[in-house]
Amino acid sequence: MDRQFESVDDYATAHTKGYFNPTNESISPYSTYTGSMPVPDPLAGVSTTYHNNLKSQLINYQGKGVSMWALALSTWAMTARFDGHYVYRDLDMAWRSFRQLYLDAKRKLVDDQLKDSCSGATATTLLAAGHQPHFTDGSELPGMNISIPSNMADVDTLQAHAQDSLVSAYAANCHAYATYWLQQLARCSHYPADSINNVIIPRLEQVCREGSDNDHPLGASSVNLRALTYSELLKM
Repeated sequence: MDRQFESVDDYATAHTKGYFNPTNESISPYSTYTGSMPVPDPLAGVSTTYHNNLKSQLINYQGKGVSMWALALSTWAMTARFDGHYVYRDLDMAWRSFRQLYLDAKRKLVDDQLKDSCSGATATTLLAAGHQPHFTDGSELPGMNISIPSNMADVDTLQAHAQDSLVSAYAANCHAYATYWLQQLARCSHYPADSINNVIIPRLEQVCREGSDNDHPLGASSVNLRALTYSELLKM
C-alpha cells in the first residue's frame, strides 16, 4: 500500500481513498476522514499491536499530545485565505505532510520489531563490523560516533579521505575486469601469454583507471589525450 499511498499527491484523491483514516476506524475522530472509497492499510490488519500503535500515532503523534492531522495542517494553515477557508493547494500540501508523517510512523514500527527480533545487531555494531545497516532511524545516530567537521582543516581531511576511497574503489573495479579480459584474450594466438599478462592487461587497467571519475565509477573506454584508448592499445 505504501507505493499507492506515496503516489497520491492531492488532498481530494487521498480523502476519497480514506488515506486520512488508514486504519479504517468507524469512531470519531478517525471516521471524519473515512472517505467514500476507503482503502485500509494492510499493516493495521497484521496484528493488534500494529493496529493499536498506528491508531495511537494518528491521535497522539509521538506522544506529544497533538494529532497527526493537526500537525500536518498546522504546517500550511498560515497560507490559508483570510476568510478562514483553505484553498486546494494548501490542502494538497497538508496531505503530503500527513503522508510523510504516517509513513515515517509505520517504518519506525517495523524497524522496532526488527530490532526486537534481532537483538544485539544495532546500527553501531553493524558499522563496526564493516556492514551497512538498512533498517535504522535518527535515534541511533548519537551512538554511531559520527564526527562532524569543526573547521576547514577537518573538511579538507575528510574530502581527501573520500577521494582516496574513490580512487581505491576505481582501481578495485578495474582490476576486477582483468579476469574477464584474460578469458577474452586467451583465445587470441597473436599475443604470447607473457605479453598478455605483463603488458596488455596492466595497460588495460591503466586506461580503465584513468577513465574513472564520479560520472564513470566503473571506468571508461577512453580517457584524455595523454592516455591510450583500449582500441589504440590493442593495435600496438
